[in-house]
Amino acid sequence: MNDKIINGIPIAGWRKSNWLWSLPLYLACGVPYVTVFFTAIVFFNRMGLSNSAISFVSALCFLPIALRPLLERVVVWYGTKRRWIILTELAVIVAVEILALALYSRFWLPISVFLLVAIVTAGEIHSVAIKYFYRLSTVRRQRRASIIIRTVICLMSIAVLFALPAMVAGNLEVINRTIQSSWTAAFHIVSAIMLVLLIFHIVFLPHPVDMPSHSAWKSLQFRLKARINLLARQNNMLLVALFVFILPESMFSRVVPLFLIDPGSNGGLSLSPQEIALVLGTVGTFSLIIGIILGARAIRIQGLRRSFWPMALAITLPKALYIYLSYSFTSSLWLINSCMFVEQLCLGFGIMVYTTIVFEISSSSRAMFSHSFAISLIAFSIFLGSLIAGILEEYIGYRQFFIIVTLLGLPVLAAAHVFYSGKTNRL
Repeated sequence: MNDKIINGIPIAGWRKSNWLWSLPLYLACGVPYVTVFFTAIVFFNRMGLSNSAISFVSALCFLPIALRPLLERVVVWYGTKRRWIILTELAVIVAVEILALALYSRFWLPISVFLLVAIVTAGEIHSVAIKYFYRLSTVRRQRRASIIIRTVICLMSIAVLFALPAMVAGNLEVINRTIQSSWTAAFHIVSAIMLVLLIFHIVFLPHPVDMPSHSAWKSLQFRLKARINLLARQNNMLLVALFVFILPESMFSRVVPLFLIDPGSNGGLSLSPQEIALVLGTVGTFSLIIGIILGARAIRIQGLRRSFWPMALAITLPKALYIYLSYSFTSSLWLINSCMFVEQLCLGFGIMVYTTIVFEISSSSRAMFSHSFAISLIAFSIFLGSLIAGILEEYIGYRQFFIIVTLLGLPVLAAAHVFYSGKTNRL
């Protein structure tokens, strides 16, 4: 066979071999985040934690994401990317299993928080390793052609790894009348799915040529400072846009699952875990995917500047639907699903602005570091939003909270006006 070799990988017939391992790899990439930021939120609510406590735990789990540039250095300096992928997937399986068993302990809450932070840390290392591994194992034209497909597959993990465990846990709660045993089974399902993906990756992941770079630790501080300063000078308006765009959404996304599942006496919609799985895990996920596809097409046809204003409106205005839901106390699952579909569709359409800006930042000569720094900045913004959201909601209630979050979209619209009127650097 006279296949062309790049990084030790035969390129002829790449479409078959590449999709064989890359799609399950990106499905596994979403496992830690879905477990922590979707499944665990519903679980904590069922265990009786307050919204402020749940938001605080969620905020803590964003700290490893904020440390992504440091984690990236560890991945680059030590070991192969393939080895990091296998080890982190194994670490997630072990952590989820311990979490499932710890639910019967008196100290289940601190143990759960520690394990969730560990899962997110492993997930960040896993994500960084995948990014470098994909670059080693593919050529440029393959990477560009599959960005949207990889994003869709990663989002599909929400439908698989949140909807299924939440539905099983909800049904078991009805049958067994106990919360701990029901959610233990749900976490066992998550670890079982991850185990299947791990075995698949051990067998099918290629072995590209990968030489770790053992740079000196003493130069870390200087390098980080120099690169951050360079990135800030060259992309200051882009970084501001990232921060402004994501802050209201981070507050909103932390409270929505709690609003859906909270009883009516607390101002929520009193959905069961099974209904949450349908509304958020199925309808919300697929409408988000459709919105992302439409947003990517709009930017490709019209460009970022012309798309910025309608996308800012799309990410801001539909939040008003939750103001209506908070006042109506509706029990109509059809109406709730309709509002979720519209809001998530518009979110997927509008969030492509964020994705494009990150790609713009990542197109510099130090693309890998720039991408990680941008992700770190966004994680810090989400950390602040998550920290504030639960406390604010408990203090003022869901109705006023959704009004405030909708009004916080005004800076997003102001940023859209600046971009649309051409007062920033050309994108």
